[in-house]
Amino acid sequence: MSLGVGIVGLPNVGKTTLVNALTRAGAGVASYAFSTVEPNTAMVEVPDKRLEVLAQMYHPKKVTPTVMKFVDVAGLVAGASRGEGMGNLFLSHIRELDALAMVIRCFADPNVQHVDARLDPRRDMSMVNLELALADLDVVNKRRERIAGTARFKPAAKEKEELDLLDRLAAHLDDGQPIRTLSFNEEEAKLLKSFSFLTPKPVIYVANIGEGQIGKETPELQALREEAAAENAEVVVLSARLEAEIRE
Repeated sequence: MSLGVGIVGLPNVGKTTLVNALTRAGAGVASYAFSTVEPNTAMVEVPDKRLEVLAQMYHPKKVTPTVMKFVDVAGLVAGASRGEGMGNLFLSHIRELDALAMVIRCFADPNVQHVDARLDPRRDMSMVNLELALADLDVVNKRRERIAGTARFKPAAKEKEELDLLDRLAAHLDDGQPIRTLSFNEEEAKLLKSFSFLTPKPVIYVANIGEGQIGKETPELQALREEAAAENAEVVVLSARLEAEIRE
């Protein structure tokens, strides 16, 4: 069994450092934006004591643990959905994955430039979510245009059902909201899976803090927790640099 996780976020927030900490991948890290040109991909086996117990009981010929696939893409910037920066070029690499880990920079370091020149975790979180929503909105609009082009007269019942769903998605995404915050019936959920959307995926927010912030609950962290709670998501707080150093 394999599970894929896309690592997303603004440039210089610690995405690649996090992947190195999780996987010992040894990917290059730099203090300037867009140092990740090609997506970094790493695979990690997930330890599971239950699997060990079952293997001892049944003695299978082969024991295959769950494998986590991490894909780290170039940082997103404001306007990425319109072609700004490089991040939008690589979103196709994470559309088929199972979940997203959004890294939010919560550390201050004058040696590592911030793409927006000012540390504001809550704003950064909203910016990345907006760009992902706009990328999905582009998919929705292209599909709506395609249906409109093929249905010369009144659309068939199935097309009407799809158009109704697409209209609902478009309104939600246009407001900058992720698809995962909507609810769907069984038929809608099945139809939704036929698209490679980004924002229905489960997300975990990774608050990347400095070593001096460990154990401290700052106003910025509280704000992130509030935003995440609104969509039933979790916030993991860690120092990616420290974790990577420990793994070395």
